[in-house]
Amino acid sequence: MENSPIWLDVIFCSFLLATLLGLLFCLFRRRRIIFSLFALFALITAPLTFMLVALGRAENFNEFEWLIHEAVHGSPIAIYSVAGFLYLFLWWGLILKNTIKWTRTRIIILCIAAALLISAYPVIHWIDELTRSPISIQNYSFIYSHPFDGTSYFITTQSGKHFVTNPLDVGDIESIQSNRIKSGSYYLISTHAKAYYLLEQHSTKLIEEKTPQPLTFLVNGPKLTIMSYNESVNHNVLHVDDGRYQKKYNLPFTGYLETALYTDQSIYVLNDSIDKDQSVVAVINRENGKVIKQIKLNENAMSLIRFNDKLVIDTRHQLSTIDLKDNYHVKRVNYPTEPDAPSNSLYVFNNNLYATFVDQNERVHVWKVNENFKTLSDKKIDLPSIGLLSSIKFSNRKLYLLTQYNGDEKGTEAQFGGKFTAYNIDTLKQEFSFRIPKRKVKVQDFVVR
Repeated sequence: MENSPIWLDVIFCSFLLATLLGLLFCLFRRRRIIFSLFALFALITAPLTFMLVALGRAENFNEFEWLIHEAVHGSPIAIYSVAGFLYLFLWWGLILKNTIKWTRTRIIILCIAAALLISAYPVIHWIDELTRSPISIQNYSFIYSHPFDGTSYFITTQSGKHFVTNPLDVGDIESIQSNRIKSGSYYLISTHAKAYYLLEQHSTKLIEEKTPQPLTFLVNGPKLTIMSYNESVNHNVLHVDDGRYQKKYNLPFTGYLETALYTDQSIYVLNDSIDKDQSVVAVINRENGKVIKQIKLNENAMSLIRFNDKLVIDTRHQLSTIDLKDNYHVKRVNYPTEPDAPSNSLYVFNNNLYATFVDQNERVHVWKVNENFKTLSDKKIDLPSIGLLSSIKFSNRKLYLLTQYNGDEKGTEAQFGGKFTAYNIDTLKQEFSFRIPKRKVKVQDFVVR
């Protein structure tokens, strides 16, 4: 759980101590007895109820933020605590009114001081957030959607506390990805609709791009767009718009096209044949737009990445590597532990490869290997005990896990739609975690910018 900053705790405790001394003085001098007795009762009970509320706070809230959150959402104990503190402020106002001779100058000075104090809080709070929180320099965006609901929600946050919600008049969005060419815009992908959508950041307007058939994936880069059209269960079409070589063409494939990546000379397409329990990597020459090689793999796969002069593919029981400098020679690399589910996230950083997989004990492994595929580390994270693990991604030297809540959670968790957690990729130490808002449809995917 997050704690409030020390300076705020000092102010809060000083206020309580000053109020206690002031109350004892008034009761000893027999001034405003009834009013002071009520204030003494509030002084004892309001902090106690405040602590009770704070004990159940979410991880991304400190004590004071959670108190306001609960009061706004109608929690009786939180409302009582807030009312108790307001009563203490009222008591101070009446005491000061009768003990200080108020002149116009003093009133103006007091108002200016109060205004400065109020305006200084968000600035100090922002500085404190910036220096303490590792999440304040990134944008985290989430897409909520459902096939049978016409409204989706695009929700963005930096701190994990304040969320900007953008309702979208479209349903059945399964994934979200950043536009690599135009900063601040996103692609929203549906595998059932004959269209994809472009969303500008801070905009409520969707730009719809029609397609002949539903997409299975979209890859964009400088002067290059690669799309896969899902025409049927066993028939996909790869559409390539290559500005570098001034070519635009369609290539038919048997089976399902999972994804693609490109270099200056080639496009590599992962073609999955579910019925044959195998995958094929097709190599396309960008200059002439023709398939020059098809490399068969002995298992199904879902993703691939380039690692130095090799392609790495997450086949089910082993990693498969294709040597681009050695006539596309294929090698197998065993996982350190028998996987229950293959890696669906691969990442390259500092000349090392990171891969995730889930073992038979329902733990997420982060496996790190060097350029020779020698194991450097194999660290584990227990799967979330609440909700369903929706997505795992690497970005910015972190591993991100998105958990989708099912709607049957109890207590505090019932107020949220899921949980988002980041880990250091080398130590697997949790760097931060926060709950995401609850909407009428469930969260599907996220992107980090």
